[in-house]
Amino acid sequence: MTRLAIESCAHQDVRDRQTLAAVLEKVDEPFTYEHLRPAEDPVLWASDALAWCFGAGGDWRHRVQPMLDAVVRLDNHQESAKPGNRPSGR
Repeated sequence: MTRLAIESCAHQDVRDRQTLAAVLEKVDEPFTYEHLRPAEDPVLWASDALAWCFGAGGDWRHRVQPMLDAVVRLDNHQESAKPGNRPSGR
């Protein structure tokens, strides 16, 4: 994966950037990410639904588990990004 589209949510975008910057510090491969509104990329609807189901746990998590290759927690990092791993500016 070299690109990640994230649903923009004004109060969450800053935290998303901080979390991804810390993770991307450890990545040697080129990688970009951008915040988009759902109308700009309908694929965000599917990922939002999967993330919700996984987060809800129980039967919801069980139902979506076959659709997931991996779940990676990114919310425990606080470092800055490497120069080549920056958001696109959206």
